Amino acid sequence: NPTVSLASGKTFGLLPVLQGATVKNLEISGAMKLSASAVADAGMLCGTALNSTISNVKVSGTINSTGISVDQKRFSIGGICGYAVASGSSTCTIESCTSDVVVTAVGGTNLSNGASAAMYGGIVGYATAPNDAASAASVLVKSCTNNGDMTLTLGRAGGIIGTAIRHTTLNGCTNNGDQVNAIANGRLGNVCGVMQDWSSAVNCKNYGTIEATQTDYPG
Repeated sequence: NPTVSLASGKTFGLLPVLQGATVKNLEISGAMKLSASAVADAGMLCGTALNSTISNVKVSGTINSTGISVDQKRFSIGGICGYAVASGSSTCTIESCTSDVVVTAVGGTNLSNGASAAMYGGIVGYATAPNDAASAASVLVKSCTNNGDMTLTLGRAGGIIGTAIRHTTLNGCTNNGDQVNAIANGRLGNVCGVMQDWSSAVNCKNYGTIEATQTDYPG
């Protein structure tokens, strides 16, 4: 049940960084308390997954984040993985994973809603691939389920992914978690907070609710 303060470029999880790795058939339960002082990523399984495959991982417990102490610096947290990224011609895949993590998280000094926001996703906080329409790299989040409720003050948040940018596909995912978010002008989603640049969602379902207590743009 760690309490962790992350410095610039640091990443945290049971397996902090996965690079070209495969993790499957794993159950994790615990309580994480997080904060950051610069760009950082964290998740119950891993902070960062690069060109890796995560399959049939189940996480439960709690995440409590007091946010980041500087503005306009990304702090991405996920129930499974904080930052999922693909490069070259590889696919970073998170499939058949379940999160029962109950989350309480605030942005701290960073209350922005852009790509440099503090953010949370029930499965992945931030997913991305190269900024090139012709890129063969991609992130695939498939057949994943989030059951964890979220009490947040974050600029970006989603039941499955907080931010899906560049060649990211959500396929057959389900969110059952309720989100209460006290951010002003947040980008909030039941399934995904922000999706853009050659990304898509297919056959996803939502049974959770969003309560935006300020002026927000939930969906």
